[in-house]
Amino acid sequence: YRDTLQLNLAANQRRQHDFATAEESLLKLVEAKPTAPDVQSELARLYQEWGTSEGGDDGRERLQLAIGGQRTPHEIWGWGGIIQRLQRDARSRSDDSLKRLLIDARYGLAKSELALARLI
Repeated sequence: YRDTLQLNLAANQRRQHDFATAEESLLKLVEAKPTAPDVQSELARLYQEWGTSEGGDDGRERLQLAIGGQRTPHEIWGWGGIIQRLQRDARSRSDDSLKRLLIDARYGLAKSELALARLI
């Protein structure tokens, strides 16, 4: 229950463009639940919106995180990693919430790649 509240708080911080605070909250959640697709999706969405709103070199770096993630210091899947993992899980389970996350991840990947192409 506490993790759900923390995730919702981070999503609200992102919506208010308090990106640094949202990132801090989400990275704490990633440490506690590194394989939670909802946490990873929110983190990718954060980097996508942050990168798009910021532009320049920092914006490109954040969009690249949103697309491809990173392994260290925190494991961030990025949209590409989320899609790979959810496709495997969606085949083995008929969970509608996972399918919704997969659709959102595909959309997020396309949107992030388009935003990155505009910055290059």
